[in-house]
Amino acid sequence: MVIREDEYRDIKEGDRFRLVLPWGVIWNSFYEEKEDVISNVTYKRVSDNTIEFAITGDPTQIEIPLSVKVDGAEGELKVFVEGLNSPITSGQYTFAIASGW
Repeated sequence: MVIREDEYRDIKEGDRFRLVLPWGVIWNSFYEEKEDVISNVTYKRVSDNTIEFAITGDPTQIEIPLSVKVDGAEGELKVFVEGLNSPITSGQYTFAIASGW
């Protein structure tokens, strides 16, 4: 997932946002239950399906790997972005389509 600044909204240090996965999808081991740093953000895995991010620098773009495990979900898989105190627009975004075999 790539998040970019636009001409109206600046991403700045201290901004926070959250990514929430739907039922039946969990964050993979890439996001262990610890804090770490990727792409000008620190992250903390809050639960199997929720990660909170905090901006640590002055990025114009943030790249976040959607490293997930599908465990029972089917159909359109959407990640929900919660903007919290950041200028990042909240919303749901389809990132995959899953079907049972």
